[in-house]
Parts: sequence; C-alpha cells; structure tokens
Amino acid sequence: MSGFEVVGLILGLYPVIVDAVDYCRRVRSGEIIHDLLEEVRAEKVIFCNWIQHLCVSQLSGTDLQGILDKNSEIFGLWENDGFLTSLMASRDTEATKSIAATLIDIHAELQHIHQYLERINPVPVDMRAVVKAKITALRSSLDSSGLKRRVRRIHHLNERLRRVIDSAPERKYPQGHLPVPTLTTASCATFATGVFRAVESHFRCCCQRAHATRLQIPMIKHLEHQNTLARRPPLQLLFSVNDDTSSVKYDSAQSLSVSMSNLSFSGETSVSSLKSQNTDNEHSQGDYPLSSVQSNHSLTSSVTLVFSPKCYSVSVTECEVGSGDEIVDICSSIRSLEQESDILLKRQSLGYLRATDDVGYELQSPKPIVEGDSRCILSLEDLFSGDHIKLARRHRIHLALQLAWGVTQLLQTPWIDANWTWSDFSAITNRQQGLIDDSLFITKQFQSLGGSDILSAPGGRMAPQSLRILLPEPVLARLGYALIELASGKRLAGLQEPSGPTSPDRDVQDFLTARHLLDTGFVVDQECQAYSNVVHACLYQEVKREGGYGAKKLKSQDPSFERDMTRAIVQPLYHLCSSSWGGPLVAVTAF
Repeated sequence: MSGFEVVGLILGLYPVIVDAVDYCRRVRSGEIIHDLLEEVRAEKVIFCNWIQHLCVSQLSGTDLQGILDKNSEIFGLWENDGFLTSLMASRDTEATKSIAATLIDIHAELQHIHQYLERINPVPVDMRAVVKAKITALRSSLDSSGLKRRVRRIHHLNERLRRVIDSAPERKYPQGHLPVPTLTTASCATFATGVFRAVESHFRCCCQRAHATRLQIPMIKHLEHQNTLARRPPLQLLFSVNDDTSSVKYDSAQSLSVSMSNLSFSGETSVSSLKSQNTDNEHSQGDYPLSSVQSNHSLTSSVTLVFSPKCYSVSVTECEVGSGDEIVDICSSIRSLEQESDILLKRQSLGYLRATDDVGYELQSPKPIVEGDSRCILSLEDLFSGDHIKLARRHRIHLALQLAWGVTQLLQTPWIDANWTWSDFSAITNRQQGLIDDSLFITKQFQSLGGSDILSAPGGRMAPQSLRILLPEPVLARLGYALIELASGKRLAGLQEPSGPTSPDRDVQDFLTARHLLDTGFVVDQECQAYSNVVHACLYQEVKREGGYGAKKLKSQDPSFERDMTRAIVQPLYHLCSSSWGGPLVAVTAF
C-alpha cells in the first residue's frame, strides 16, 4: 500500500472515528437520552397547549400537568361527553370527530413512549438492568428505532391537529354592537343616588355602630329591551342586622370540613365546585361540568362569611308619599322583622322612605337569609385570601364584566368612592355549590343619626391628593388595578418588580406599578389585547372618539362620560364573553 493510499484511508476513517468517539462521549454523559427526552417533552408541551386552547375556559396551566397522568382525575379529558359537546358547539361535527380522534392518537403514542422510557431508567443497584438499559438507549437513539418513529408520529399528529383547528375556525356568535343597557345615567345613577340619600337619612336609631347596607348592581339589559316602555326596574338592597357580629371568621382547617364540607376551595382552577345541573344550552356555550378538576393549591387563610338571620333583602321602587306606612327608622323596622312570624314576613311592603315632599322609596318584599340557608354573603376580598388564587378564564372575564358594569353605573353616585377596594364588593354565594348568584353587591356603611356621640359619616372617602393630581378619575384607576389583579390572581403589591418604578407614596406606587405592568405587556400575556385595552382606558383615562377619529379624555363632567365608559370598558369585556362563550354567565363559580 502506497503512502498516498494510507493517507487517503486515514482521511476517510477520520470522520468516522471522530463521530464514534463523540457518540461514545454522548452515551457516557447521557446527552443522547437527554436530547431524546427533550424532543418528547417538546411534543408533549405542544399537545398540552392544544388542550389548553380547546379548554381555555375550564382549565388553567397548572391543571394541564395532570392530563397525561393516569392517577389524575382529568386523565383522558377529551373522551368526556361534555368536552365533545362543547367542541361541537363551536365547530362542526366532522371537525370535532377529527380533533377528538387526533387527541386520542397523540395520547396513545405518548403513553407508549412513557412505557418505553421506563425501561431505560432502571434501579441503579441492578447492574444487569443498567447494562440492558444502556443498550436499549443506544438502539433508541437510531432514527430507525421504534421510539424515534413514535416521536415523529406525534409531531405529525400535532401538525394535523393544527391544520384541522386552523381550517375549522370557531363559530362566532353574533357580535354586532353591544346592546345598549336600559339603565343609563338618567335612570340608574339618579335613582341610585336618591335611594342612597333616603337610606342615609333614615337610620335614626341610637346604635353605636355603622349599618352595612348593600346595593345590588343592576343587571346588563339587552338591546331588545331598550325601546320597551317598561317600568323602571327596582333596586335590590340587603340590610344587615347585628352588624357587630355579622362577620364571622371561620378557621379553614375546621369550618371547611364541618359547616362548609360541600364547598370546594381550590386554587387557580375555580371550576372544581361547578356542580350545578348543566343544560344542553349551557353545553352549547362551551361550558361543561368539571367537578373532578381539583387544584393543588388550597386556601389556608380564614374566610369571611355573613350568615343570617342577619340580612334582609328588599326591592326598592319609587312611589308617591302617603301611599303606605312611612318608615321613620330603618334599623328598628328591620329589627322588627325578626319578631314577626313567617306569615307576616310574606307581606308585600315594609313601608316607604320619604325623600321629598312628593317622592318616596318603597321597600317591598322583605326576605331574610336565614341561618341554615344554602346562601351566604361572600366578600370579593376573600378571592385573594390564598397565595395564588386565579379563577378559570371564563369566570375571570365574567367577573371583570360585572365589576366594570358596576363601576360604570355607580361612579357618579355616592355608593362608590375614590378609595374603593375588593372588600366593598360582595355577592350572594351558594354554599353547597360554590356559585355566585346574580350580580354583585356594593357595600356602604351608614352611621346612626340618633346617636349623640356619633358623627355622621361622609358620603364618600376622598381620594388622596397625589392620586387626584395624577388622574382626574381615581375610581376608574382603581378599576384598572382590580382588572390586573383579577387577571393575575395576585394583589398589586405582590406584582411589583424590583426593577420597576418606586415611590414612597403608597397610592402613587400602586399607580406606577399598574402602568408598568400594562406598558411591559404583562396584562396582554395574562389575558389578551382586548382586555389590555380596557385596562389602558382605565389607567390612561382616554378613549378613541366614536368613528375612530382622535382620542378624548374621560371626564365625569362630560355629558357623554358614561356612554364613553360603556363603549371603551364594558363593551370589549361583553364582546369577549359573547365571542368566546355566547354571552355572560348566569352564575359564576366563586372558588
């Protein structure tokens, strides 16, 4: 063999030798198995993302970890009839069948891969098993191996799933313009203000405490009711009795297992207690029961619940003075109900409150929330009792819509002030099912006018001067704070970044933190661009003019203020509910 042939042989074998040495090094270091696991993990993440995309209103990121776990209660979720029903509500039957079949195929391939990987991860003390596992791992790294073929098949199925979903877009519910609510500024704000003044002037007892009174936020009315000549809807009030003992703190380790054994307190996924009977119509809107979904996060703090006989619900309507019995003192009138029999409680009216010489407000149909009732009053402050409490997306958007609608309706009334917090809002909750019924309530504390040592409480707490300098409408700014907290499941103070802007003034600090989170895209990442636009309108307090020509500031002195708020804040949230789920929920899970 000549020298040239030897050199040629060496040059020819050199790449093979280098590859062999590198391959042995990778085998000994475990890089081959690591790369293989990373490839499998990537396909698994893609698969979970598709599940999350299809179940975005019911599942959260943390619960997706259990989809491939045989011990999980949400294992094989896509085989659930309710899940398939919700899919068919938004896509045609053929697309639903294809999506379901693809999900099952991907899941089967992943299960085979998991079983295969268990064979190459033996107990270290068994040397024979270790050697056998290394040989199996070497064979698995080849492109012709069964493991590699399964990984390629999963990749192919994920691509097929993407094409099916992209080619069969979700059915969009009729959007159009948001139905203009019946309760406009001229009706709701004026009516609510009149009721507030009447209630404020009729606590003439000598109680040495404040009287908690809750006003139910009016429901959103649809367009078909706009032009009907219907009578003004009544307002609903909740009067508390024995307020000094009405809020009872229950230790979660004890009370949750005794008096609240049927109420599920979960962490991020709040649909675990959705046990109501679902109709076909509910399924068609993409909502289905997931009573099996549980969270690894549970509340360890106490929960504030108000039980009865401490609350009485009444309907308030405008009436003429002299049309019935006049109420002199609300406190004594409500307390007298406790002494009456059940038959007397069925009376139609408690009496009326005189507002002016001609106008009064009648308190109709007093109904108690009695002890042992399935209902109780939940303060929204308790939604943030745990370390990380995040509602499922459909319920977050619905609660955000309720809150935005309430602030829009009551911003120009004394029922809400510039320093409002989550504790000012509450809801009647079904303790057995964990559901928030109807709409929210806003709470106001009224002092007794008859107490000689008690000063009358002002109509509203004044906003700090620093916040009023920054923003002309601090009530609206706090709505922006609340929407950020609702989207993230954390309080604003816990979202402050070390590198973010700081201020020694607490109110200025909250404002800077909220704007920083908005400007850096945090809100978009947590929700979507439309939701971020709503928060932007609250924090920057400017909206586009109708027709999209230029921008205008939101000022309460502007005659179109409430209309602009509804268009820029309420409508986008309503559209999110309508386009994704066909409309707002009738009841939203609280936990």
